[in-house]
Formats: sequence, C-alpha cells, structure tokens
Amino acid sequence: MKRNIFLLFVLIILLVLTIYLISNLFQQSEKQSIPKEGFIPSSRAKTGIVSGGLPDLAFTKELIIDPYEVKEGEKQIFSVWAKSPSGVEKVMFVINTDKGNEVIEFKLVEGAATEGRWQGSWIVKDVSTHSSYSGSFQAINKEGKDIRMPISLYFSTE
Repeated sequence: MKRNIFLLFVLIILLVLTIYLISNLFQQSEKQSIPKEGFIPSSRAKTGIVSGGLPDLAFTKELIIDPYEVKEGEKQIFSVWAKSPSGVEKVMFVINTDKGNEVIEFKLVEGAATEGRWQGSWIVKDVSTHSSYSGSFQAINKEGKDIRMPISLYFSTE
C-alpha cells in the first residue's frame, strides 16, 4: 500500500515537471517570434501583393497603405513584409514632401527578422501642394545590403 502511494506521488511529480518543461519550451518559441500587432485596415486602405528584391533581401507577400488617399493631418499607416536569410535589420519609408524628405521608421510587428511584417505610420503634413507625392520603401539586412521600392501616393482634396 505504501509503495503504491509512493509510486503515485512520483508519477504526479513527473507529470508536473513535464507540463512545466513543455510550457517553458512554448514560451521560448513565442519570444523568438514577435506576435502580430492588431491592425485591421480601413475601407480606405489599398492592399497589394509585392514581390521583388535580391536573393538575400526582398519585399514579399503583402503591402498595405491605410488610407491610400490622405488628407493633411490624417494618420497614414504603412505595412509591408520583408525577408532576408541573415535577418532584416531595418525597414523605413522615405516620403518626398513639399519641405523635404520625411523618414518613417518601421517596427517588426509579426513574424521574425528573417521574414516578417514591418509597420510604421506618420501624421500627413506638407503634401498639400500636389495631388500626389512619391516615396520609397527601404529595407536593410544585417549584412548591410539594402533595397528600395518606389511608390506614388495620392492626396485627397475631399
């Protein structure tokens, strides 16, 4: 009888240790991958598929610009996927405004540095003298290589 109780006690301890170790493994894997940030594009957003770059650094999957046609003073959000086997170090969007370049630094919000979604935003300013303005998405990997993807955006007069 005492032996059965002892064996039951040992089995319970082993079960608890196993659950503890498995939960720690899941927590470590979650730390390696940054969780998805809650971003639901509005009805004014434009979404497109992008593919291009170098073998060791490229923009991939999806590009979202929300809103696509903006008004002065509005918040505009940019979301783009980038990948590099060595890891993406930095992603940004450089906008050519009426008063020079505005640089928007992005944060990794989903995935990992080897392939993930990068997101940034700005408050629209100094673009009202034209109906469109240009910019360029830029990515730099951990080896220092960079790529650029130019794009034109539109200013809404409504």
